[in-house]
Amino acid sequence: MASRKGTILELAERSSVTLIDSLPTERAVAKTNYRKIADVCRVLLSSRKTPYVPTAALVAETGASLGGGDPAFPSERTIYNTYSEMIRIWKRAFDDLTNIMADDPLTFEDLESIDLGGVDANTRAVFDELFRIIREQRQRIAGLKKLISDSVKVDADAIPSTSGRAIESLDYWISTLKLGLFTIDEEGVKVSRKTPIGTLILDANTLAELDTLTDDFKSAEKRRRSGEQ
Repeated sequence: MASRKGTILELAERSSVTLIDSLPTERAVAKTNYRKIADVCRVLLSSRKTPYVPTAALVAETGASLGGGDPAFPSERTIYNTYSEMIRIWKRAFDDLTNIMADDPLTFEDLESIDLGGVDANTRAVFDELFRIIREQRQRIAGLKKLISDSVKVDADAIPSTSGRAIESLDYWISTLKLGLFTIDEEGVKVSRKTPIGTLILDANTLAELDTLTDDFKSAEKRRRSGEQ
């Protein structure tokens, strides 16, 4: 988890630098404020046992008091109206961190095995009703999966749930491309004159997840073809 956390923070930091570097030199004040906000966001996410969501209000409050106080630190309203792009970068990092730190969810089988012997009748009734709703939703999802499997080449059940992480990483990577460090035109993504030497194009974690995703699809397609023979 430490490695995954470090990767998330590093990606947010790189995205912050990209955003700051994309500003023209005459916007020196904005560059400075973006850097201050990024530094505070990193503190909120990395130097706490439990990361704090970097809202404009909390970032402004922390920035104004951190290190003895900074009276020139942007206010909550200024952050919200002018520097929201930086907040979005670190809020995404916060979401990624909380996802990897969360406990694994209960499975349907776990719910079935819960002992309700010590609860009162009202609590048991509420649980039974919720369990009924969950069971009906599972049946509907199973029906949708069958519909998808019948309509597309790859069986939806054959794709591991871990593939969702690769899609999320890809979505985040695409959003970083739009920060201005690379040129995007009808031909695709290109290195521009603004791209410093050694700039990370695709982080290793996302590359590994995308590699796994393609392997999963290839394996699922191979199993499908074997089943048709």
